[in-house]
Amino acid sequence: MGLAASQARLLTITSRKADCEYQSMRLSHQKIALSRELNEISNEYQNSLNKTLLYYDFYGKGDTSNPLNYNLLMTPSALNDYFPTLILNQQGRVVVDSSIAAAARAAGIPQEGINGLPSSDMRNAFVEGLFTNGVISKKTRDSILSTVYNQAAGVGSTDMISTQYVETDLEGLIDALGSMQVELNTNYMTDRTDTLYIGPDSNNVTNTQQTAFNLADLLSDDENYIALGVARKNARAPASVAIGLANMLVSDGGFIDEIYDAFSQVLAVDPFTENALKYARDMTKALFDPSDITENNYDRRQDRDLGQTSIGTTVYNEKKCKNPGTEKVRDEAGNYIGLVYANFWNHGPIVVKHSRSKAAVSLNNVVDAFLTYFAQYNQKLATEPNYSTTIGHKDASNLVTDDKTYIYKINAGSTVSEEDAKIGLFYDTLFNQLCLQGWTENAEIIDQEYLQEMLKDGMLFISSLGDDGYYYQENYSTNTFIKEVSDNSAIAEAEAKYTTTKARLNSKEEELDLKMKNLDTEISSLTTEYDSVKSVIDKNIEKSFKRYSA
Repeated sequence: MGLAASQARLLTITSRKADCEYQSMRLSHQKIALSRELNEISNEYQNSLNKTLLYYDFYGKGDTSNPLNYNLLMTPSALNDYFPTLILNQQGRVVVDSSIAAAARAAGIPQEGINGLPSSDMRNAFVEGLFTNGVISKKTRDSILSTVYNQAAGVGSTDMISTQYVETDLEGLIDALGSMQVELNTNYMTDRTDTLYIGPDSNNVTNTQQTAFNLADLLSDDENYIALGVARKNARAPASVAIGLANMLVSDGGFIDEIYDAFSQVLAVDPFTENALKYARDMTKALFDPSDITENNYDRRQDRDLGQTSIGTTVYNEKKCKNPGTEKVRDEAGNYIGLVYANFWNHGPIVVKHSRSKAAVSLNNVVDAFLTYFAQYNQKLATEPNYSTTIGHKDASNLVTDDKTYIYKINAGSTVSEEDAKIGLFYDTLFNQLCLQGWTENAEIIDQEYLQEMLKDGMLFISSLGDDGYYYQENYSTNTFIKEVSDNSAIAEAEAKYTTTKARLNSKEEELDLKMKNLDTEISSLTTEYDSVKSVIDKNIEKSFKRYSA
């Protein structure tokens, strides 16, 4: 190789070697970046192990179904015992959301609070503001405004307006009902019904329609009131009559709702019995659910004894009768829980012309079933409740109305229920605290994550009612109702992210290591070649000097 060629080759080797070294350095920097990213994701995973969530456990049973949030603390319910649990800032002012802040402004409560307790006029303005801003309903507003402002609520007193009640048996309940009426809406009957009879079963006039009843009469044993529908001539749709009767019972605003509203005025003396009445309403409606009525529920064979079907019972067909079954349906309605019906089609070889399907229901039994479910709810903690209702003959049910000694709690005349009184006390307590401690608006307080982080960081504090009727500020960790538990969901998510990211980075690092290894091999080869070419050049130069020096 000539000197010029060797020098050109040396320059090429030098250039390639420099490029390989640069590529190796660049790959080395990428490895450092990967290490940094892995370190960051490791730190993130380690931090997640310490992440916690706050739960409100009012009953102290380790319950984690109620994450701590603003609405839970500031909305009256059994979970907070109908007393607000306040959020305070570092200045000791009550932190409220925008809606309550607007109500406070409307009432003229200064943010720094006032020296002393305000008048009932300011309290009433605050309640109006709560309604205007959607915090409470019109019913709640009217209920609170009808009560006397409790100026000591949360300031040394936990007294509230209690609904008074008396205990009585069935006879006393009937007396308490007096002339209270319930109505049956006949508009729900289908157009296939030709005749509708509503009234006492002793009245045999089939075109009578009595739509209003004294609830007390339906509970007494003096008379059985029935609703009986007769299908149009040749209308082969027995289900349509039964569906119409069922709809009159279960429709919104229908007979069962009427019963519920009436009993609510007499029996709803506390939140528990209110829930019992709602349970009775819902279960009684389910008992007569029209969706359970189909043509397939009706036995089309003749000479059938009474038998249970989906929500009613059939009566047997009477052969060769011009208008069979009406009296049978009427007579049997009072003996059955559910709908009693008669279905008439072909009677063997004889076709009965103008035969009509009938369906009837005892309104008395509907009321009996309602009260039985009410009593059943009151005994829901019992392993074997004494009272039950079953579709079919009354003997299959254990109706509470057959127990003349069962004790009912009767509203003694208070216009405000105990729950309404508790709700009123809740907002009186909140109002008093806003006036005494002052308030500040924070629209973010309704965000659960924000509230929990601010509490854990010590930026916000809890203030709850003590046994002496006063409010005391404390850290969330000392509040007996607030539990802090590990956020397993966040930990699992962080672990999954760490595992995935680590695998990706390891794979990338292995790829970089392979490239760097190849570059190191090439650099080593280039170094060897460089030394070889450099040696050739040095020898050529040495020969040249020797030649010309001679």
